[in-house]
Amino acid sequence: MTTGSQTWLDLWKTRAQAKRDWVSQRMSTPPASPAQALRRQQFLQRTTNALETRKKWATAYQEHVSQLHQMLKGGAVSSTSESSGATGELEES
Repeated sequence: MTTGSQTWLDLWKTRAQAKRDWVSQRMSTPPASPAQALRRQQFLQRTTNALETRKKWATAYQEHVSQLHQMLKGGAVSSTSESSGATGELEES
């Protein structure tokens, strides 16, 4: 039996593979004109920037989840909050 999370993950993996296949197919043929070459270069730059940003988000999220896991693994969340001086309220920047 698959869970909703597993179904979502399988769909995401299928979609990601389809995107990789599309990019691979597009990149396998040379640009037909200088204008197409420029569009391709711009696409590659935007995509590279987006991937770098998403990688940073993923790293930050992974650290967040790891910290939450450590807090929960350690027992009561309240004892961790008290020891760190946290009040449970958000601080304004």
